[in-house]
Amino acid sequence: MQVSDIARSVETTLLEVATATLDAELDAYSAQSTLPMTPICLQLYGGALDIPPQVATSVAVIFTQLEHLLPLVHVGSTGVFYTVRTAFVDAVVLNLKKYLARLQQVCRDVPERSPLTCLYQALASSAFVSAQLRHYEHVLGKPEHRCIFEGLVRQFSEQTDCAQQQLIEYHKTVITTGILHDAEAHDWANTKAFYEGEQCSFSVQMWNLHMQRLQHSLWTTCPPQLSRDVFLSVLHHSLDHFAHRYARVKPSCKRTAQFRCDLTAVLLYTSEFLFYGSQSVEQLLEVAPSHGLVYGVHNLCCSLLSALVIVTSPLHDLYRAFKRGFARVEPGAEAGHASMSRQSTRLEEAPDGRPGHWTSWIRGGLFPMHCSRISQMQTTNAVYCLVKLLDCQPEPNWSLVIQVLLAKLYTFPIMILTLPSEQLLSQENKTVAVATCSGILCDAAVCQRLHTECDNLYLPFMRVLMHCEHVPDAIAKVAEPVIDRNNLWIIFDADIIPARLDPTPPFLQAIYTLMEPFFLSVIEPGFCAVFGKTTAADTAAPDFSAAFLELPCGCPSNFKTVKGRDSGKDVLHVAIEGILSSMAMNIIAVPMSLSLMFVHFQHLLQAHIQQPAHDCVGLQIVAGGLHYYIQDPSNAERLLGVKLRPAQHEKLRTLANCIYQLIISNPSSIKPRRPSEEVAQGFLLTRKDFLKIQITTVKDYFTSLSMPKTYQFQDSPQEFTDQLSSGLASKIMQTSSGYDSMYQIYSLIKNNVAWIRSNLDIPLLLQSWDQVDTIQAFSGSTAAAAQPQQKSFNPLRMIDCVAGEEFDQEAMVNFPFDWPRLLQADLGLSEVAMRGLLFHRPEMQDGAYLDDLEKKPVEVLRAKFEKELVMDTL
Repeated sequence: MQVSDIARSVETTLLEVATATLDAELDAYSAQSTLPMTPICLQLYGGALDIPPQVATSVAVIFTQLEHLLPLVHVGSTGVFYTVRTAFVDAVVLNLKKYLARLQQVCRDVPERSPLTCLYQALASSAFVSAQLRHYEHVLGKPEHRCIFEGLVRQFSEQTDCAQQQLIEYHKTVITTGILHDAEAHDWANTKAFYEGEQCSFSVQMWNLHMQRLQHSLWTTCPPQLSRDVFLSVLHHSLDHFAHRYARVKPSCKRTAQFRCDLTAVLLYTSEFLFYGSQSVEQLLEVAPSHGLVYGVHNLCCSLLSALVIVTSPLHDLYRAFKRGFARVEPGAEAGHASMSRQSTRLEEAPDGRPGHWTSWIRGGLFPMHCSRISQMQTTNAVYCLVKLLDCQPEPNWSLVIQVLLAKLYTFPIMILTLPSEQLLSQENKTVAVATCSGILCDAAVCQRLHTECDNLYLPFMRVLMHCEHVPDAIAKVAEPVIDRNNLWIIFDADIIPARLDPTPPFLQAIYTLMEPFFLSVIEPGFCAVFGKTTAADTAAPDFSAAFLELPCGCPSNFKTVKGRDSGKDVLHVAIEGILSSMAMNIIAVPMSLSLMFVHFQHLLQAHIQQPAHDCVGLQIVAGGLHYYIQDPSNAERLLGVKLRPAQHEKLRTLANCIYQLIISNPSSIKPRRPSEEVAQGFLLTRKDFLKIQITTVKDYFTSLSMPKTYQFQDSPQEFTDQLSSGLASKIMQTSSGYDSMYQIYSLIKNNVAWIRSNLDIPLLLQSWDQVDTIQAFSGSTAAAAQPQQKSFNPLRMIDCVAGEEFDQEAMVNFPFDWPRLLQADLGLSEVAMRGLLFHRPEMQDGAYLDDLEKKPVEVLRAKFEKELVMDTL
């Protein structure tokens, strides 16, 4: 077959596949007014290319075929196969242009002839095509000119932008002209209370339901970053509409309760939606203008809170706060020393004027006052805030995973790892039915690992913390309460051999696993000596034994060649010497965080064990680990590449026991009662000084280490913390087993959000007096959570929910605002804006009926602010 035939075959194959799948999609769209969708592999979701969770089936089929041909086309980037590459590019451009026209038609059909779902699907598909074409340009193009799909990428990017803008405008129109339009509920001049003042407007509840549905549709269909942008745009527009509407409302006395309940509900809903729109804690607490729409959302919420406070607060509290005007003399101040403004005199008693301060008034149980950083928050609040933010992200945020682990002196890993050991171990019946995600472009090996339960939950936590080099004491601080809770100090007792414990404590087993590269490099020389194998160094060394068989004068030499060992005992002596020498030489290969943990245990040991097995904890754990790895025949088979006989297993056990006794036991206490003790005693007779040198080397290394005094980045700005965590997460993900460990921790958090909130005693969003918080059960599952497109949305349930909790109208109406402090706080109001809201109160309106207790406050406020209004006009 010639190259031209291959090129023609590539072009024909792509044309046939694309034509067949596009025709099938057209038939399905014509019959059902929807596009058939196919999920994408879980591991590809999100990322730098912003891959959606699902795409149209036609796109999935086309790009699956392209992936099969890509290796052949990559070979054809240069040389005689260049025509194959050209044919591939031409076929891709031709078929995808046809699909682009189809997407444009689908977008034009929404909403007249097709449901809104088609717009989500078209948006996801066009974004996926654009991302994959950029990926193909990177693979196929040369660094100096990667523009083979430049025009096509631009067209699909423009289509994505158009579909995104169409989606935003559609939701803005629906919210403004439909959902928020309720003539009966918004008849603010009506002297009859709306549902006896015990119900917020139905339009507000429907807006909450609409936003929840929008979030669900975006998160389950569209690319993560694009989804967040669309959601924030619609949220910002909605709040802007609310702010303009309620800033102009003049409610009657009977409608004031509805006014307050509406704004309370909007602020509570928005405090929950902000978790979905924010990417970092900084956007929740210390928002800045650089954060774009999130900053605008906070400002609009401040405006809504100001309207709520000025218009609906009790009259006597309002009078007490403003009877001297907007700029007033503080009580106790000397005459003539008036404060320059109200804001400058209340910084000590109320939150500052930062845009995010409104969350402290609405969700004080989660966002305490005066907290602009996560480090300033209470431990439980800080941890849950990070967990909640991570759970609400449309894709895994690895930077937040690191922050959850390190927050508040490692509270979260301590909370998990101090659970009973049986809850941290995978049971035999914990299997995952689906081995892979069944999505397109799936790497089966990686997906199978993501869908497999972790056997030992200590391992992923300790592996990730081990790589956090800027906090080398992390594992030590986490391990101390774990050992205390599980009473594991006994493993350091003189009468206990850790490797003989059955079963090995899972925490100790995790330590051995983390040190596995060190242990394997140490025991390899011993295995080579026992089983007659040679290391690379021994193979490279020349053999000069034949040169010394006779002297130059012809006399016979006393040099004796060693054809074989006289006894198994001599072989074991050579193996012991090799292992001990390698142990002392490679001790610096033990991860620093683990070495510091051993040093920390050393300082705590005397308070828990009266007679430890050794005066060096690090050396004792090394000895136990060597025993653990030497006696396991699978390690010898893995290192030497041979299958051991059952009789050789006993030799390994003897070697393991002998190594442990020589390192840990006092030489004078070794008595030849067992084979291992005979070998150890024989080794001591000839190599006692050698043994002492090797052990002293290891002990000196651990003695030279010390725990760091403080964490140098403890009070760093949140932006720096985000950058540091992001870089650290990227580094961990590139290590062996790093990605698996991070995903296991992420899945564990996702599966236990309710349990975490319950154990941290975070109050419910709307806590009524008769509501009891249920205790959630812990799930030890670390398998990948359900894919986004598999999550269902039940509108009948969600209409009565806020933040996953049941919507309580009574708790909403009786929301416990601290009116005196709120009126003293810096609400961000100018004097003109405050005066305008003041005269929207029912008592301040012309012709309002006032009782005797209201007359004086109203007269004083009117006299003060109407006078200032006249002065401003002049």
